Amino acid sequence: MKRLLLPFLTLFLALSAFSQNTSPLVYKDFMQKSNELIDMEQIPKKSWTDFDSNPICRIKVKAVGFEEDLMQKFIFVPNGIEITHMVFKNGQWLLHVSSRKNGELTIKYMGDYVFRLPYQLEAGKVYELTLGMETATLVINAVPTTAEIFIDGKKVGTGYGSAAVSVGTEHRYKVVCEDYIPEEDMIKTDKTEKIEKFVELKPNFGYITIKTEPSGADIFIDEMKTGVTPYQMKKIKPGTHVVELRKTGYENFAEMVTIKTGEVNKNLENVNLVKDKNYVEPVISQKPDNQTPKNQTVPAATTIQACKGVFSVDPNTKVQFSKGNLQYQASTNTWRFAEHQWDFIGKDNGNISSSYSGWIDLFGYGTGDEPTKTSDENSDYSPFNDWGNNLPDEEGRSWYTLSGDEWTYLFDERNTRFAMRFVKATVNGVKGVILFPDDWDPGKFFLKNVNSYEASFSDNKVSQISWNEKLEANGAVFLPSAGMRRGTSIKYVGYDGHYWSSTSVSGTGAYYMFFTEGNIMPATWYVRKNGRSVRLVRLVK
Repeated sequence: MKRLLLPFLTLFLALSAFSQNTSPLVYKDFMQKSNELIDMEQIPKKSWTDFDSNPICRIKVKAVGFEEDLMQKFIFVPNGIEITHMVFKNGQWLLHVSSRKNGELTIKYMGDYVFRLPYQLEAGKVYELTLGMETATLVINAVPTTAEIFIDGKKVGTGYGSAAVSVGTEHRYKVVCEDYIPEEDMIKTDKTEKIEKFVELKPNFGYITIKTEPSGADIFIDEMKTGVTPYQMKKIKPGTHVVELRKTGYENFAEMVTIKTGEVNKNLENVNLVKDKNYVEPVISQKPDNQTPKNQTVPAATTIQACKGVFSVDPNTKVQFSKGNLQYQASTNTWRFAEHQWDFIGKDNGNISSSYSGWIDLFGYGTGDEPTKTSDENSDYSPFNDWGNNLPDEEGRSWYTLSGDEWTYLFDERNTRFAMRFVKATVNGVKGVILFPDDWDPGKFFLKNVNSYEASFSDNKVSQISWNEKLEANGAVFLPSAGMRRGTSIKYVGYDGHYWSSTSVSGTGAYYMFFTEGNIMPATWYVRKNGRSVRLVRLVK
């Protein structure tokens, strides 16, 4: 009967002690270690008995949920019993105390925690007191939202992170993001509370603007191709860089530029390319009429607008993607596809207007013919399905935008030859998502963390040559992190990808596919007025 009462008595006394508790320490358990006895030779002989010549027992005090260095700060004050000897060893306190007595221990740590012995302890026996600790919540909000957040060395989120931390000690947080200066510091928690901290990282980049006459020159920065002129307000790391401009029929142009954090280098804003005197325009020969077979015409030149790969977007529909993101020039009402799959326009989208002579590639949602509006969320904005004649297709097929269900099927549900559907990567220096065609053979190019929403863009780095010769040549599609537009404010360029679907939600919202560091959402929705990328597809015959 006595054995049955002991657990209840322990709990009652622990709860009674809790009413006196002003410390964050909390009771977990108290038990006798039936298979352990005190090795008296390990302690001084004068400590074998208390002041009443009572033999001693041992209480092992251990803790869960906080570090050893905190435990070493404990101060023990006995009442009704005597502590004859104490030592901190192997992460716990060994207290040698009076047996056969009623009493209590007060543990001083950020207040008082009083533990009342539940019964008289037996001489020579070993007991174990387990304590826990109330915790505080540390929350970090970071800008940019792609920043990785670490608390006490452990990653807790991207853009937003939280962790339960022990009270009464300092905790280190660190926020890191590519192209930004990392920030780290210590935060001390003194009580059970929620501590929120906002961290805005300082950029570790400047900008460069490059314009040539004529335009269309390929830009190489430190021997890596980065775009085509005009090239306005593009991020570049601080320091000295070699910029080379190349255009067929013109002499190469090269110059050293120095980039300073937060500043725009405009030294190459007015470069007049010099014609190459040794360049000879190629001549395309044609068969004479008398060599053309009867009843056969010479085919007209065609422009290949579709990528090679074939992708299932539902069990019965297969499509090919356009060769690049959709682009528009308002001043001439001209549509085109980006030259390369990694190309995007970025901050120049902020110049959107009905007379803008540059190009844009972030459109509000809709099926109308007004891609230059920047407000009025109930209006239609960019042509998605009604403008097939604006972009020539070499085989006369129409282009259209995937629905929300088709984006979801593409990422999550389609069956492929080797169960590989997508992967995050950095292609030619641009972050984004690679889509594998249905017949993709992984032997063509090794990529890791396939089909993972939580993967990082830095997990796979693909050079321009590898992309051209091993991935694109075998049907892969790349969706760049082109950012998004709110009115004339351009956000998350180079970090997030926002791609419209053709599926609307009520009168003001629409579904789109979204990806960022650590996450992909094939079909989420928001207001129509925000500008997002458009990547078109055509049906496979």
